[in-house]
Amino acid sequence: MKLNPNKTQKGFSVMELVVSIGIFVFITGILLANFPSFSSNISLENLVYEIALSIRESQVYGLSVKAFEGQFTYGYGIHFDNSDQQSFTLFADINDNQKFDSAIACGLSGSECVEKYNFQTNDRIEYLCWGLRSALPGDTESIADIINDPSKAAVVNSQCNIHSNLDIIFKRPNPEANIIGYGLIADQTYADTEIVAKSPKGLLKTVIVWSTGQISVE
Repeated sequence: MKLNPNKTQKGFSVMELVVSIGIFVFITGILLANFPSFSSNISLENLVYEIALSIRESQVYGLSVKAFEGQFTYGYGIHFDNSDQQSFTLFADINDNQKFDSAIACGLSGSECVEKYNFQTNDRIEYLCWGLRSALPGDTESIADIINDPSKAAVVNSQCNIHSNLDIIFKRPNPEANIIGYGLIADQTYADTEIVAKSPKGLLKTVIVWSTGQISVE
């Protein structure tokens, strides 16, 4: 079979091929350069959603009266410790004192610990804030912007990391959350709390819990 000499043969020229490869390399380079930031952002998002879902889990356990060590009367909560920025604990409030008693390790008889969540990344909980939203009524900025706003430093310092421990507890029949800060100063109950997580690259994301039981991520 002979080719028709009058029929034009089409394809890539060398110059077109070089330009196409150049565009591909350029786009790939941009994607690879941005991958660490993208990966860091995804890792931090996964962490804050895990925190939020764990708080919701404790709410479900508390309101549905989940059995713990054969008992059905305990409230359930999440415990955060300022001295340990890479873990938090789901616990059952065995002695009904509205706080986590950690003298006995998880899994041992008499321990209030149901499960301890240890972070698998270098992300950490940077701030535990109490009533930060309530202290700035009407402010529409994100918690991250509020924390990074020099004009609001005094408010942030007065509301964040002022306690060494944070407990969020749910117990039937009350659907509301008991938000309690304690340790550095006398025990106090708050209308809202903000758990601010930070990535190694400095990104901030927040879990906000209201005493009404509402949980949100920003």
